[in-house]
Amino acid sequence: TKLEEKLIELGYERALFVEHSFKKKTFIDNIIIFVLNEDENSIKEYKVMVLSINKQQDIDDLQQAFNQLLQDLEVLKEYEC
Repeated sequence: TKLEEKLIELGYERALFVEHSFKKKTFIDNIIIFVLNEDENSIKEYKVMVLSINKQQDIDDLQQAFNQLLQDLEVLKEYEC
């Protein structure tokens, strides 16, 4: 689908751990995940996963990942059906 193609263009890859999902590792150990609906033409959910927070830099990196998610989400909106 066009949405899948745009996710790949933005640097995401298929995630094996959740059906219909794409992931992108960014900002150290933060992972941005988009889960698509079964038809893969719209986004069901999205989130940033972080493995651990031990210092202020981890929080700063998480904020950067969240900001990247918001930017990607804005781009992807026009590709949803």
